[in-house]
Amino acid sequence: ALDVASKILRNGAEPLKRLSSQTDHKFYRALYDLRRRWILRRTANGVSGDLSYRSAGSLYA
Repeated sequence: ALDVASKILRNGAEPLKRLSSQTDHKFYRALYDLRRRWILRRTANGVSGDLSYRSAGSLYA
């Protein structure tokens, strides 16, 4: 009885695992793209660069 229940739970968890990993990948890819577009430079004791949404284009407008 426990074997059948564990198989059902495992089969139900597999699609959720795949969906979670795909969502994480998309999030980190979008974050990487934003960092690439928002050119930030560390200078001495501060950070300078373009932090406006305009630099990201219409992707997040």
